[in-house]
Amino acid sequence: MNDLSQVNLNLLKILDALLTESHVTLAGKKIGLSQSATSTALKQIRDILGDPILVRGQGSQMFLTEY
Repeated sequence: MNDLSQVNLNLLKILDALLTESHVTLAGKKIGLSQSATSTALKQIRDILGDPILVRGQGSQMFLTEY
């Protein structure tokens, strides 16, 4: 996506929580969202970046991709 004016800036707050918690459910709880809403936001972030950005490792913990 080249037009950043179309990006929902609330996704930055969700991305920050995901990067801090490394877990979708815990990140959602931290910012007051359900697991489902957090997963939906992660999908939007992945679509914008064109990269999975966070992938599931052992258990439910998420790890950054090389991107």
